Amino acid sequence: GLDDDDAPPPADPASSRPAAAEPSGVFSPSLRRCYLVRRRCAASNGDDDFALYDDSTLALLCAARGQKASSSFKLYSAAGSFGRHEPQYLGELASTIGGSRFVLRDWGLDDLPAACLPALRRRIRAAVTYKANVLGRVPNTMRVALLDVGAKRPLRFRTRKARWNDKLQMWTLEFQARVKHASKKNFQLLPDHDPHAQVILLFGKVSKNRFSLDFAPPFAPATALAVALTTFANKLVAA
Repeated sequence: GLDDDDAPPPADPASSRPAAAEPSGVFSPSLRRCYLVRRRCAASNGDDDFALYDDSTLALLCAARGQKASSSFKLYSAAGSFGRHEPQYLGELASTIGGSRFVLRDWGLDDLPAACLPALRRRIRAAVTYKANVLGRVPNTMRVALLDVGAKRPLRFRTRKARWNDKLQMWTLEFQARVKHASKKNFQLLPDHDPHAQVILLFGKVSKNRFSLDFAPPFAPATALAVALTTFANKLVAA
């Protein structure tokens, strides 16, 4: 089911708390500043609706509905009607039973008739894998793969490691003042296997139902949203 989220402070020591400022070179200069709003959908048994907006223009970039019973999310290019056959439908993010792996599939067809174009076949666009962290004594870590149509290899990303702060007795991570509260949802992504990599996506809690979600290419609004949505699903293998 969906995670009802975050109890008020004091925060869990395994949460990532915003830390003191670091040099701006840690972050990609191409980061697009956006914010995610979560709303409880009373008409659908407590499912959650999500909307991603551009921070400067306030334009809606994409939306999603989380299904409480299955920890799956349907993504749309606009808010409103949420259905598999709506013209705004972009794809679905679904998890394994244990919640350790999430896969984003696009709007294509699973059972493609022989006469149809191959381009209409449903494809995997992204995958997110969580490392086992049952006790929750450290922040959750994940690996992300983006799969572009026509690309020979997936693009791979990993979470940036938080630092332990002895004074605060918490794990901390710098978010350029984009995050206000400690949360196990807070994370940043770096390109994998690159010692000089810059943060290419950051996600963190601003208030109970508002979160910063900043991203740079190759992440698009839908793929960035999909990765962030995994933090709202209950995961047996991660705290």
